[in-house]
Amino acid sequence: MGTNRRIASIFLAAIIMCFGSFKTVQAAEEDKLKVSHSYGFESVYKWGTLVPITVEVDNNLKNIDGELQIELPVFNPEMGITNNDNVTLYTQNINLPLNTKKKFTLNIPISRNITSVKMNIVEGKNTLLSKDLSLGTALNPEDFIIGTLSDDFNSVSYINKVSMDSSSMGKRNFNTKLVKLDENSISEDANVLKPISVIIINNFDTSKISKAKYETIKKWVDNGGMLLIGTGPSYNKTLSIFKDNFISGDIGNVSSIETKALYKMLDNNSTSSMKLDALNINIKDSNAIIKEGTLPLVQRIEKGKGVVAVAAFDLGLNPLVSWSLNSTFGERLIGNNLPDYYNDGNAYSRMVNGGGYNISYGLGNIPELPIPKASNLIIIFFIYIVIAAPVNYIILKRKDRRELMWVTVPALSVIFAIVVYFSGSTTRVTKPVANVLSTIVIDAKGNQNIQSYGTVVTPKKSDIKIEAKDEMNIRPIVNLDYYDNKQNANNSKGSKTIYSKITTSTKTTMEFYNTGVFGQYNFIVDNNEIKKGALQSEIKFNDNKITGTIKNNTGLDLKDCYIITSSAYVEIGEIKNGETKNISEPIKNYAGNSYQMLDNMFGRQYGGSAIQSTKQIQEKRVKEQKRMLMQSYFDSFGGRVTDPVITAITDSQVTKDILVNNDAVKKYNKSLVVSNVELSYINGDKAEYPLGSIVPKVSSLSNKLAYDPGYGFIHGDSGEVEIKFQVGDKVKVESFELKQNQSNNPNGPNFQPLTNKGYIFNTVKNAYEECDYNNFTASQDKASQYVDKDNIIKIKIDTTGLNQPGTIPQISVKGSVK
Repeated sequence: MGTNRRIASIFLAAIIMCFGSFKTVQAAEEDKLKVSHSYGFESVYKWGTLVPITVEVDNNLKNIDGELQIELPVFNPEMGITNNDNVTLYTQNINLPLNTKKKFTLNIPISRNITSVKMNIVEGKNTLLSKDLSLGTALNPEDFIIGTLSDDFNSVSYINKVSMDSSSMGKRNFNTKLVKLDENSISEDANVLKPISVIIINNFDTSKISKAKYETIKKWVDNGGMLLIGTGPSYNKTLSIFKDNFISGDIGNVSSIETKALYKMLDNNSTSSMKLDALNINIKDSNAIIKEGTLPLVQRIEKGKGVVAVAAFDLGLNPLVSWSLNSTFGERLIGNNLPDYYNDGNAYSRMVNGGGYNISYGLGNIPELPIPKASNLIIIFFIYIVIAAPVNYIILKRKDRRELMWVTVPALSVIFAIVVYFSGSTTRVTKPVANVLSTIVIDAKGNQNIQSYGTVVTPKKSDIKIEAKDEMNIRPIVNLDYYDNKQNANNSKGSKTIYSKITTSTKTTMEFYNTGVFGQYNFIVDNNEIKKGALQSEIKFNDNKITGTIKNNTGLDLKDCYIITSSAYVEIGEIKNGETKNISEPIKNYAGNSYQMLDNMFGRQYGGSAIQSTKQIQEKRVKEQKRMLMQSYFDSFGGRVTDPVITAITDSQVTKDILVNNDAVKKYNKSLVVSNVELSYINGDKAEYPLGSIVPKVSSLSNKLAYDPGYGFIHGDSGEVEIKFQVGDKVKVESFELKQNQSNNPNGPNFQPLTNKGYIFNTVKNAYEECDYNNFTASQDKASQYVDKDNIIKIKIDTTGLNQPGTIPQISVKGSVK
């Protein structure tokens, strides 16, 4: 017994010594392998975006040829939960000789507000170092980050607030953070710049920015960023990189001017003035938003979804720096010139890399995959039931061998299983397939902006590696983790299973382990190929029809084409590439919400008969996919069409092959094509705007109310809402009518019209007068009383007693050309 105790004691001591030795070795390695890190932009970042995490490794341990890994818990968007037991590894190959120090940057899609991530340095199967990297508190997706490129950051730090008068949400104040940028902190990936809402360039030598990063800035603007450039005496520095047609125009001299324009921007009645050193610069395709006489002081240029604003003066010199109103001026300068999409109240959705539920659902729905005929399966199962039960029983009973049923029934089951197997052999998927859905937005110059999402569907459990072929690349989708947006205190604890691995290099690869049967693995496809080709149109509204011609020069064969306005649509069918199509179609009305419009186009795809034929199922899947593509696009603009567009579906290939385990897989694809279209409501010397074609704008809103532009309804506590209807400036209004635009979809949302006390502004009396805004007609002899000098008709509604969401009225206008 004593011998056994001595052996146990020796064994226990050995274990303790081993663990003690292990800890000593780990401590020694950590001492020789030192790591520091930074994240975001000066430790500022938004959850729901790509976040750059830079790790600096000081290696005094040994030559290292391995991987730098960052772990993130897996978020399941369908379940709405984050699983800390399953992790995705974001990795980068590293080669680090002994006694060297290097920095490595990984762009990590952080979908939730977490306080830390775990970093590993791995060589082969050996983990050389594991460490938690702390992250500060993330900003919300709708918050503002202003990045500044300046040799004197503090001189422009007065531009530190952003607010705007939104047509959908009234006065909006944004939580704003300032960050300092330089030529090194700007990523070559435009997606990393997405969280930055505004970039200011002032008194900075832009020639220090590389060509690749300059292209990134331009792409960032096109995708919806706002670039504010100060010039004045430092214009040679700030404009030095702009040698192409991104910003072009005539540059004169810098001169000292006396101006009241900046004061008047804040208070139109102000008589104060200041002296500025201003550059005489006229920029092509710009609008002067602030000017002194004929000299433009700030010019605005539309670029894709974004905006460039160029000031003729240096933003960081006196008198601006010492001006007591400089912060208010900066706030107004940015707020008044933000890209138009901020008006819909859903601007934060532009910051999200994913396509949301609609894209994910659409990717998983592949109508091209054949399905077994339901009738064949029903017949087979019916025969099986008849033979396995009554026929089998009767035969064995006649032979007085009923005890054999325990043999014959399983045998028949096996036989019919084989029959079912072979009957569905032509519809069976045996290898991974890819499905790619794209949106192609065509601008007025024929530039095609392509955004593609892909998925790989696997028919069996396996490990797969996904990558893109040729010039394309892929990257993970960021899913906003609304359901589980809590700080992750236990990120580094417990054993974990590696769900997937994302390796970034020249080519990104995505590996998924032990995939589920018919698992769906989504990603974003980046196609760097530039394509051009426009939809040219001359169309007008007349006598409740849309008429005219559309010429397809897109290079794509188009089908399921529609012209869609804010309140109506027409179906125009198929237009082959190079074809010019004449149209004359009566409009179909809807109440302004895209969900209602798509219900009218495709029917309600949810619900319905439980038993459907194969053909019915196939047709439903095709319609669902088209609907999801269109809904995803319209949702990114608040669920409502404001400017008329042409939409179409194309089967044309817009992406290259997707590789799974190094082999190209069968790829299915569909693309939604969207192009703005000029729709004229003028016919000869007459003009007619049908009900709902003039989109109402909420110009002021009580802080207890909210406006949803998608559904066009007001909700909240009591207060007042003022609504403007802007008529085209070439039209003399001769009559108009206010009423509700009722949807012809009986299954639409059950929102009731507002029935509270209402008023219409009388320009003659310069005051509001009471009216029934849901049933108000101004005939030719009275219409001019309600139209101001800017061709605006205003109404006001007192929502006292509002106890449910209420829709606001629409307007129809008739008139003549001025």
